[in-house]
Amino acid sequence: MTEFVIGDLVKFVKPGYIAEPDEMGLIVSVDRGHYIDPVYWVYWFKSRLVTANLASFLELVYNR
Repeated sequence: MTEFVIGDLVKFVKPGYIAEPDEMGLIVSVDRGHYIDPVYWVYWFKSRLVTANLASFLELVYNR
């Protein structure tokens, strides 16, 4: 599973949630303390929302 860092440009790949499929966003925060898997807070450019996401819903847009 990919681990993301603040500032990563990501794409949403799981349809049926607030963000639209293939919408691009920026990781703005990572919450590792309260859940088994990290929760990534993403600012979505198109919808202008910040949502909590699991890594399995996200895909890195570029290679580090």
